[in-house]
Amino acid sequence: MTLRRLFVDAPLSELGVEIPLDQEELHYAIHVLRLKDQSEVEVFNNINQVANAVLKLAKKQGFVWIQFLQPMSHYKNTQLTLAMPFIKGPRMEWLIEKLVELGVTKLIPLDTEYAQLYQCNEEKLNRYRRLAVSAIRQSQGSQIPLVIESIQSMKSLNLKGCIYCHPENAVSCLSSTINTHLTSLQQLNQPPLILIGPEGGFAPQELQYLKNQDALPVHLGWDRILRAETAALLICGLVRLYQEAL
Repeated sequence: MTLRRLFVDAPLSELGVEIPLDQEELHYAIHVLRLKDQSEVEVFNNINQVANAVLKLAKKQGFVWIQFLQPMSHYKNTQLTLAMPFIKGPRMEWLIEKLVELGVTKLIPLDTEYAQLYQCNEEKLNRYRRLAVSAIRQSQGSQIPLVIESIQSMKSLNLKGCIYCHPENAVSCLSSTINTHLTSLQQLNQPPLILIGPEGGFAPQELQYLKNQDALPVHLGWDRILRAETAALLICGLVRLYQEAL
């Protein structure tokens, strides 16, 4: 039987430990999952730890009692970061859900010259973070939750060897060059970073900066222009496949 999943913001490293659930997770366990006292559950945290546990309910409090620590999943060696200007409305929430399914491990709101930074205040970012936890909670995979950081500029990131989507002087997303590039990053123990630009594209000085960082430009097809969320899912999905084949 598949166990229901609960999130805890605590290490999962010792047996027999009781970990309290926050009120949001407690509400989810009781009113959404309809779990009862002594229900068996699977718990996970944001550092790729998973455990089997027993839910304990008392008055308005809830705890999980750790019974079995599961082995670290294979996702620990396949970190993947996506940086892009956030898009408007429910499209962003839909994108976050799909990025979780693909196993993207970090999402960074990117500030570029042509970007319009929609809904990137800390309150909205916290909502996106809760959505990411909710998405992984409902997944039966072993991937870790998507970490959503605060807004960053291109110059605040380490862009050495990153991959960015751009149609000019770029390699095809199906080129063996990408596989070679990812292999080099793996040998350097450097997780891949993917950049998606805004609808207006990257500014000329931003493209020059990326070139100076030895970033790899990739095109997703010469005869089409994709929306930001489509491009993000396509390139992240392809990189994930390349990673799993390494």
